[in-house]
Amino acid sequence: DAALARSVFVERCRKYIGAYAVKLKGRVDAIVFCGGIGEGDADARRRICADLEGLLGCEIDDTKNQFAVDGESVVDVSTQFASTKVYVVPTDEELEIASQTASVADLIQVEKPRVVEEPIVEPSKDAAPPIGSVLFVDGGGATAPAELGLMFAAMTAHEKVGFFRPVHHGFVDRKLALFREVFDLDDVPVEAMYGVTEAEANKLLAANDEETLIEKILTKYLAYRESRDFVLVSRPAIGGSAGRLQLSSGIAAAMQAPVCWVHGLYADGTGEFLPEHLNDELGDNELAELAQVASDLREHAVRLAGVVVANLPPDQTHEKVRDQLKGLGIETAALLPHDDSFEKVTVAEIADTVGADLIYGCESVFKNQRVDSMTIATLDVANLLTHLDNADSNHQLVVVDARRADVILAVALAARLKTIAGLLLTGPAVGEETHAVLADLDARKQLPLPPILKARAGSTYQIAHAVSTTTPRMLPTSHSKLDAARTLFDRYLEPRFRNALGAPPDQYEVITPKLFQHHLFTKARRDPKRIVLPEGNDRRVVVAAGELLERNLVELIILGNRDEILAVADEAGVVISEEAKTHVKIIDPEACDAELFDQLAEGFYELRKHKGVDLEKSKELVRDDPNTFGAMMMKLGLADGMVSGACHSTAATMRPALQLLKTAPGFDIVSSVFFMLLNDGVKVFGDCAINVAPSADELAQIAVASAHTAKQFGVEPRVAMLSYASGDSNQGALIDTIREATSKAKSLCSEYPIEGPIQFDAAVDADVAAIKYKGSDSEVAGHATVCVFPDLNSGNNGYKAVQQASKTIAVGPIMQGLAKPVNDLSRGCTVEDIVNTVVITALQSQE
Repeated sequence: DAALARSVFVERCRKYIGAYAVKLKGRVDAIVFCGGIGEGDADARRRICADLEGLLGCEIDDTKNQFAVDGESVVDVSTQFASTKVYVVPTDEELEIASQTASVADLIQVEKPRVVEEPIVEPSKDAAPPIGSVLFVDGGGATAPAELGLMFAAMTAHEKVGFFRPVHHGFVDRKLALFREVFDLDDVPVEAMYGVTEAEANKLLAANDEETLIEKILTKYLAYRESRDFVLVSRPAIGGSAGRLQLSSGIAAAMQAPVCWVHGLYADGTGEFLPEHLNDELGDNELAELAQVASDLREHAVRLAGVVVANLPPDQTHEKVRDQLKGLGIETAALLPHDDSFEKVTVAEIADTVGADLIYGCESVFKNQRVDSMTIATLDVANLLTHLDNADSNHQLVVVDARRADVILAVALAARLKTIAGLLLTGPAVGEETHAVLADLDARKQLPLPPILKARAGSTYQIAHAVSTTTPRMLPTSHSKLDAARTLFDRYLEPRFRNALGAPPDQYEVITPKLFQHHLFTKARRDPKRIVLPEGNDRRVVVAAGELLERNLVELIILGNRDEILAVADEAGVVISEEAKTHVKIIDPEACDAELFDQLAEGFYELRKHKGVDLEKSKELVRDDPNTFGAMMMKLGLADGMVSGACHSTAATMRPALQLLKTAPGFDIVSSVFFMLLNDGVKVFGDCAINVAPSADELAQIAVASAHTAKQFGVEPRVAMLSYASGDSNQGALIDTIREATSKAKSLCSEYPIEGPIQFDAAVDADVAAIKYKGSDSEVAGHATVCVFPDLNSGNNGYKAVQQASKTIAVGPIMQGLAKPVNDLSRGCTVEDIVNTVVITALQSQE
């Protein structure tokens, strides 16, 4: 009896709503459930809306409907794309009835119910390492459903999300178009949402110039990221899988983006699950592939944030899969059961592929109607209808020439008896009589027409071939697939990963080498400075000069014999002539303009005459020593900085600078740092080139100067004063000096954290620091970005040991404390070393 009563109630509700919908001529914006049954009965809501779905489009999301009632807030239980929304509105119906009755009878003074504020619930602390503001998605198969699901999840944690494609397909990128429309990301031009086109990427890769490719992508990404709280980066749209993971890893490393890997289960060739899958496990080959992915990412210093495993057998707990991933040290992002909605091709997707327009039929059916098979209508009507009636599939797309009016009308009418997915008309325009009949049938509405499409171009054979090769895809109109992606991730995204997705970036975020170099180059271009290169006779310097000028990073003054410099440039294939480049001057100190030479020589004499240097000696030094010539140009304001040392010793490079430029205000000593471009982040090492045995006061100055230098170049300073012991674990004269230097450095500079004495491993490794600094809340231990060595012996050997053991780039030494920047190159420097040092010198001169 109770079941019958419920059924009667549901039926009456449907009739009432239907009657109101007719009265409103179908223009219904929302259906609202409230009161005892409407508010508290999910099954009743589902049954009431089920039969109204075709009339009003009031499709319910089963998950939201099941958990709709929280007693306080209005809950939308409809799917995202439902044309009529369905809401559950909580009411205290019984209290309201009693209160109103009492008011009418004037029996009591009615008090409004007291609202009790619920305590704020803190987010779960059970989270994977925080993902921060960017997530890079890649995988071995289709990634679009996972990217959609992750984007929907990110929207719940971040106010303004974005989507970025490192490599764009070119003319049309369907995935980018999909995300722009579904997530309303059209507030910027489409060009702002991708790095380069596939053609540009292939050209650079063919030239073996991956560095320029990543630099172009990074420039566009950083500009786009400025206006977003969170960006989901999709894997590059580039043909073939060979080398793509390496490219993805390089891009992710440059962006400092953790990676979420999407793994679709292997099949046995027939589309069936493997025996391991039916046993709730991944196969050995699959595990080996995932382990290799994790290893490849680690080599690029990219964190694997988690793995989404898709297409798992339904009705399993998948605990074994979760344990297998844990055994590999991989975070589980989501374990998704198989959903065949992603494998179906819809009429709308075929229309998008072949270029066809809907001319008759229901648009919502057109968007979601699946196609299982295709029939090319070349038979007479009777035989065609027999064929359709006997076909195994109910969802057939009939492809027919637009001149076959008999077939078109017959199939349209036959749709009453059998589900025809749609009609795709090819060839010339549809005849007027056929149009008239179809229009009449469409207007009557008693007989729903199947979607009828007209291809814009192509013969029946060409269109049929395109249909047969159409693969499942996502369109902004693929509502059922979009809802499936959202529902899967609502239900199966691991809580730990969901919490990580909403967590802010790690407070100890580091800067990667690519990002470091990008920031340097960007700042250099904004305010180009004049840098002197005294060693124009060195081939490496000439090649580096060509690159610096080509990339518009600086203005250059190259010292040396003009003919020799241009000959080296021509042989090396670089352009540095003053006729071709406006930002370069070539000056030969032995044959330069007399007025310039006299100005420099007399200036040197005035600065050094107190040391017994006469004018003739001054002229000799300016003419014969290019470092003196360059330093004097800086002193007189004719240049902003100088880089030398490719074929000069440190002493020969720095002596004129110390004699002529002196130290900057507030500095008693000149010191140096190296920027160590390590895979897991840039670190600053000092002093590794100048001061042999600094005192406590000098170490304090070196620490503060190094911190300022780090900050100037985008590295957040966390300063470690290195020693052979950490904290209070040991005693000794050197440790006492470091302890005193640390105290003085803190008094000189309170804006940056400084820790010492501390050993190198405890300074840079969080696991070691957790043991050696247990119970301490040190901001530096385990997270140091600036390492100050106690003397030149340890500093010089320390930076070289790290450089050689890790095969990393060491940029420097970069001098600190001079009134104007002069930097020294190693005599074994590469072209890249010179380029980096020149750019850093230019940035120092901007301050």
